[in-house]
Amino acid sequence: MDQQPRRPAIAPGYQDILGQDQACQGLWAALQAERLHHCYLFEGPLGVGKATVALRLAMAANCEAAAEPGARPPCTRCPSCRSIGAGRHPDVIELVPDPKKASGTITVDQVRDVIRRLSLHRHSARRRFVIVDPAELLRVEATNALLKSLEEPPLGTGFVLVTSRVASLLPTVISRSLRVRFRAVALDELAPWLAARGLADPERLARLALGSPGAALRLGDGRLVALQAARGELLTALAGGPAELLGYAERSATGKRVDWEPRLELCLELLELLLRDATCCASGRDELVLDPDQLEMARSWAERLWPTGFQRIELALEQARQRLRLNVSPRLVLEALLSRVAAELR
Repeated sequence: MDQQPRRPAIAPGYQDILGQDQACQGLWAALQAERLHHCYLFEGPLGVGKATVALRLAMAANCEAAAEPGARPPCTRCPSCRSIGAGRHPDVIELVPDPKKASGTITVDQVRDVIRRLSLHRHSARRRFVIVDPAELLRVEATNALLKSLEEPPLGTGFVLVTSRVASLLPTVISRSLRVRFRAVALDELAPWLAARGLADPERLARLALGSPGAALRLGDGRLVALQAARGELLTALAGGPAELLGYAERSATGKRVDWEPRLELCLELLELLLRDATCCASGRDELVLDPDQLEMARSWAERLWPTGFQRIELALEQARQRLRLNVSPRLVLEALLSRVAAELR
């Protein structure tokens, strides 16, 4: 998992964003009618274009080549489009985790700084945007500090909250937002798209990426080998005894947060993928298993976990994520999670 991901690709309109026409058409129609909502919640899987659409929407609303807002897609060439695309426009505020902080969250001090900036007059934009990405990394106190602004932003200002884990947001945030759902891209759309980019085994990449073009591109860029190696290490630990589990947890959770967080997130993702494949087998849908090479293992998990083991592991995964957000020791969180999984499999 990249710690400082590349900025979203900037291009005219949204036609290059795979599989999200329905969401984008509604947004651009609202823009053209000058009826943008004051707070949008862009929800959906990682890597399907949510952050890119948020920036494109800000560009389209402020494009200097358009006679009126939304009359045409963003030109990407005028000073406003260029500065928004580069992340330098003073009226398009991107609220993201502070890379200088070890916590990996969006803090209350960051939110207070945004609120202070919103109290000032707009610099040059027709419409000011605050893009919060990812919104699930807002600390509770930061969320509470932001609530009034979400409900009643200054005139000419709108929020876009981007999340892949909407269940992690406080109900008070969700209730103040207009939800826009971005979908996973269908296999028959994603595989040809990957093939056109010269990636080998595009259908397998599309399956493993769970309909996420961004994830598929990362897998095709060498991450698939790393993913397979990490899966092998995790399965070896689960098949061993307590010493192997504790050793795996200690290796995965050592160092600073910037070191262990990607390793733990990868471990949780792998467990979710393994559980998903086992669920497919348990429901008699072997053809939906993401990696056919692991079909026998998925069948073995299905036999051992059906029916209530699935529910207990899913609950343990959600609890692990919650505890990590609360800064519980990552080693203890991973030890508890893996012990639960190993116990269910035995």
